[in-house]
Amino acid sequence: NEHPLMSAPCTEANIQHEQVMQVLSDSFVKTDEELLSLDQSVLDTELSGCTATLALIRAVDLFVAHVGDSRVVLGRQQVPGGTIEAVSLSQDHSGHVPEERDRIVSSGGRIVHKKNASGHDIGPPRVYHKEIRFPGLAITRAVGDKFAKSLG
Repeated sequence: NEHPLMSAPCTEANIQHEQVMQVLSDSFVKTDEELLSLDQSVLDTELSGCTATLALIRAVDLFVAHVGDSRVVLGRQQVPGGTIEAVSLSQDHSGHVPEERDRIVSSGGRIVHKKNASGHDIGPPRVYHKEIRFPGLAITRAVGDKFAKSLG
């Protein structure tokens, strides 16, 4: 019995993994909702936001979740005393990622690279409102940012 979203057979362990990942995803959604529901005198969320990363170790399983460009990297040592290898466990939510760029554009935003005097790209691609050069976010996802949320 194959689960449509998984390449491995649908087992009790896989179902539990899906449940853990759903809880982690829901925690970001709930945090975003709570921040955006605060009175502006408590926290100005019109143009404020943050990135977030979390990791959960459960028995022998490592679960990671993130929003924005907070990167998750694991240091792995194959043999005692050997070199430590960096293993990326996440992909930044940025305008460099085609799926993120497509999501922003389909939501009414746009991705623009700033240029230097020679016309070469400088810095990361930035997220702007479709009609104005604002806000210029270097990430495509954030927690607690009302304006960014309106751009996808």
